[in-house]
Amino acid sequence: MHSDLEELAGSLRVIVSSEINVEAQENMMAFAINALGNTEGSIIAFLRDSKDVYTNAKPNVRMTFYCWLDELAGQIRMSAVSQSHEQLPFRCGINSLALIPFSNSLAVGISGVYSSEEKLNVWQSQI
Repeated sequence: MHSDLEELAGSLRVIVSSEINVEAQENMMAFAINALGNTEGSIIAFLRDSKDVYTNAKPNVRMTFYCWLDELAGQIRMSAVSQSHEQLPFRCGINSLALIPFSNSLAVGISGVYSSEEKLNVWQSQI
């Protein structure tokens, strides 16, 4: 497991709230994109391990784990929100990608926001 995730695993406590933005903010973690490694395998492993950390830290509530690239900050960001909200807390359109296409977009540093579609690339998984 990535060293940053080992530290996260010991301290993350996922919260649940009736307010989606409270959940999203309180449960968000960010990592420098260049710290993930530059191979597709290392990025995929990091994302899967991150999902596992959130799964183990969440209360007994169905949640959605999700990741995106903050291209301006150079960070991969992740969070979890209750599935009862039935949406993710973004004010822009999202392009929901499977794990491999999402990891490819991370490897080249493309968030999707500045592309012709102007939608944020997001990988999400139910946990």
